Amino acid sequence: MCSDEMMFYAKAKYELIPSESGKTYLVKEQFTVYSTRYKKYITVEYNFEHDRYSVVPDLPDETPAIVHDKLYKTHRFDDGSICRKYMADRILKDLMKESGGKTARYAWLYYNGVCIFGIFSWGLCDL
Repeated sequence: MCSDEMMFYAKAKYELIPSESGKTYLVKEQFTVYSTRYKKYITVEYNFEHDRYSVVPDLPDETPAIVHDKLYKTHRFDDGSICRKYMADRILKDLMKESGGKTARYAWLYYNGVCIFGIFSWGLCDL
């Protein structure tokens, strides 16, 4: 289970649900990934709602974006330790690269995008 990248335990299952603020998605099954880069687990719980702001359009796997949304929302790993913004952004990139195919080819582009523009979602006081 140890590699230089992230390990998927399961790909996310989700469904579209309506919300007052617009369209959001709901995770239908809990899943966990492990970051070998940071030696940390990240669990996305059943019914976790994500906004899809970091979703790569037209790509087959949204698991990287869902995990990224979870880290941006909680700023924590499963063990309770703090996840900094740069860590969440690198985990997105690692997961995209592991997904392979078209997702992997665009990993650098989305990584740079969240590095620059993600600050508006993360907040300035907890970088």
